[in-house]
Amino acid sequence: MNYSQIPVKLIELESVDSTNNYIAKKVLTGDLIPGTVVLAEKQTEARGQRGTKWQSLAGLNSTSSVFLTWKDIKVREQFKISMLVAIGVCRFLRNFNIEAEIKWPNDIYVQTKKIAGILIENQLKGDYISSSVTGIGLNVNQEVFEEGLSATSIIIETGKKENVRLFTMQLYQEIGRTIEQYHQYPFEWIERTYSGFLKGFDEAVTAIWIQKQEEIKIQITAILPDGRIKALVNETDYKLFDLKELKFIF
Repeated sequence: MNYSQIPVKLIELESVDSTNNYIAKKVLTGDLIPGTVVLAEKQTEARGQRGTKWQSLAGLNSTSSVFLTWKDIKVREQFKISMLVAIGVCRFLRNFNIEAEIKWPNDIYVQTKKIAGILIENQLKGDYISSSVTGIGLNVNQEVFEEGLSATSIIIETGKKENVRLFTMQLYQEIGRTIEQYHQYPFEWIERTYSGFLKGFDEAVTAIWIQKQEEIKIQITAILPDGRIKALVNETDYKLFDLKELKFIF
């Protein structure tokens, strides 16, 4: 597929359980072309990473998903997709002078507050990823969040209200450009670009080592294609961490 044409089509819904679910069902019936973006004013069962729920006020934010197909990404390298999408989101926000960063693996933060979340569900064919459904929840015009929720939005950061529909289309255009750029360069380009947005890369940050329930200082030094990170722990030893082994504290 030609990623530079994303979004090939925009489907707008008033309400849906989740845009990821909507796309998954349409893919099964063959009713969706690659590059299609689904945007919903309201999601009744929006999901985040690790079974969490994405909280968003109806009509104020961009809650959407895109259907993409792939030819050359192996299952063991599927984290490449997550990296590319996260890079695209950060690049897009930087266009608005919002200093977006990635909290490993793919939450998007502005300083200590979350502005976007990404949920990717891949379909496999043998040793390769055949397609993926990528859901993105991006806070746009919401100014008030639940008590205790560390979140921010475009309007909070810039003071300007945005057209959610136009904003969403521009977001996926940036993601498409990022994927096109990936096809011109080796993995080192993705790792280098992703690292440039990554909180804790070449700087010490605090995290909970979940297995040991221990607070540690880590400095990320490398990202592997399978999503694991190599990090210097407490300035003494290097260790590889998998996706569910750390909880960062900012």
